[in-house]
Amino acid sequence: MQRPIDPHTALIFTMVLISAAEGEMTDAELEMIGRQVRYLPVFRGFDHQRLTEVGRDCADLLRREDGLDVVCEMIAEGLIQPLRETAYALACDVAAAAIAPTERGADS
Repeated sequence: MQRPIDPHTALIFTMVLISAAEGEMTDAELEMIGRQVRYLPVFRGFDHQRLTEVGRDCADLLRREDGLDVVCEMIAEGLIQPLRETAYALACDVAAAAIAPTERGADS
C-alpha cells in the first residue's frame, strides 16, 4: 500500500475501519459502503471497480499488530480538512447499518 493515500481511499478506509471495529464486517455494513461509494458525489471520479481492492488493503493492514495505528495515520494523512466531517458522517452511516431494526427501537 502506497502512502500517502488519496482522499477517496481515506474515506473508504474510514468506513472499513468502523465496520471492522467489532471484529466482523456485516453484509449490511458492506452494502452501505458500496452504496455510499457508488452514489455519493464525494466519490465522483473514484473507479468503483477498485472498491473491493481498497477495502481488502485496509483489512489486510488492520490484521497487522500495528495495523490500527497505521490505518489511522494513513486516514489522517489522506483526508483534507473539509473531508474530515464527511468521513465522520460516512462512518456513522456504516455503524448504523449494522444495528438491527429492533435495536433501533422499531420493533413494532
